[in-house]
Amino acid sequence: MSFIEIVFGWPGILSSLIISLVGISTGRWYLLVVSALLILGFSVYLIGSPLLIWEILGVSMPLLHLGSLLLVYRGAKLKALLYLIPQILTTIYLGIVLR
Repeated sequence: MSFIEIVFGWPGILSSLIISLVGISTGRWYLLVVSALLILGFSVYLIGSPLLIWEILGVSMPLLHLGSLLLVYRGAKLKALLYLIPQILTTIYLGIVLR
């Protein structure tokens, strides 16, 4: 598996999701920085889509990770988890459609 496949593919998507969930549950905000960097490849892929909803999701996913970073830093873990719902739903949807 090449580096491009890892960054833009399922390993990058799932590892970003797992790292962000671990970061929120343990309160380690720096893990959310790592997950925001990992989701950038998937976001670039979504921005290249012709549909506007995918472009909006592509732009907003790293920003939502950074927003959840601020909430974890302030101690609002449940609100930080809510910021990850778009990524969770997009991952589930694409997992079903691209099966």
